[in-house]
Amino acid sequence: MKQLAVVHPEFEVDNPASKFAVNFFGERVNFVLDDSFPEKENIVLGDHEVLVRKKGFSLNYRDLNFIMKASRYFISDNCTTAYLPIGSEFVGEVEQTGKLVTGLQKGDRVIPNWNYEEIRLRKRKMGLIAGVASNSTSREKEVLHFRKLYKIPDTFPLEVAAGFSIGAQTGMSMLRKAKLNSKSTLLITGGSSNTSLFVLKMLPSFKYKHVYVLTSSAEKAQQLEKLNIKNATILINTKSKDEEIDQSIVNILHNNIDAIIDPFCNIYLKKLYYLLKFNGRYVTCGIENNTLYNTPGIDTETMQLPENLLVHFIMNNISFTGNCLGTTKDLGKAVDLYLDDKLSLSNYHSLSYKNACEFLETSFNDANRLGKVVCMYE
Repeated sequence: MKQLAVVHPEFEVDNPASKFAVNFFGERVNFVLDDSFPEKENIVLGDHEVLVRKKGFSLNYRDLNFIMKASRYFISDNCTTAYLPIGSEFVGEVEQTGKLVTGLQKGDRVIPNWNYEEIRLRKRKMGLIAGVASNSTSREKEVLHFRKLYKIPDTFPLEVAAGFSIGAQTGMSMLRKAKLNSKSTLLITGGSSNTSLFVLKMLPSFKYKHVYVLTSSAEKAQQLEKLNIKNATILINTKSKDEEIDQSIVNILHNNIDAIIDPFCNIYLKKLYYLLKFNGRYVTCGIENNTLYNTPGIDTETMQLPENLLVHFIMNNISFTGNCLGTTKDLGKAVDLYLDDKLSLSNYHSLSYKNACEFLETSFNDANRLGKVVCMYE
């Protein structure tokens, strides 16, 4: 069975070509991607479980956390035979279903439904996990609860579906929580991030007056301009992450923003909060360079909030909304937009599993990449 797994440098494989290494944060991490792993025979499914054979998968920056921690642990404890399969997204085909599974049958194409809110709000049932239900989606075969899967038609391209769920589900949820209307001016930070790209591409299906998009280089700005987002202004911030936003940008945005959608609140919250109008909304879904990496050089103090921020939020009735993934309805709306040709996702980079090293390099080490990178088994 194929899967992309972190391994010890001395992990033994039958096919030496399937083993390779990639450098992250100056550390050499070893991987295997091939038919090097045993497959369970005679899989017995629970009543609500589905066996899925993957057609392709992709990674998100959350996966880098697991990669670094596993690699360091394997080396420090000399775990030469251990391995950790990774992955957050996939597209696959149903091979087998439990007897109480509804809405899915053998042969159906599925993507992950990492629904979060509705599961947290309901009484949890055995085997049903809120949010990401697998951190090992590169496994060619995997058993999942049927409510963590979303059926897609055969007209949905495999290369797009393999990297669709998290960005689409998160982006749609954030747009919903931003509460936009025809008079709203929106600011989107980290314009070249995958989440922000999904937000930008779904934005035309929402009412809004104008959108400002913050990015860090002229090269990325040129790529964002090519998206042709209606009533959009791309702003290039030349300051470093440790500095305040360019004053020229502040002059444009000050007291002109109704809502901010921000994937990286540890970078932007302290720099942008005072730009929001009265009754403004700040919606965020993440932290850049999650400090769980424990990587030297990463600032772990960036989340300390100044009193001025809290006073400004209180005095101006500003709401701060955290967002973790989204609902099944959010994912369904995003799928429908794509199927109705209202969500263009042309900037996907698809690679065969035989190019696994390039896949990892492009996923995490290519600063100029715009859009998802997917790894296909077919």
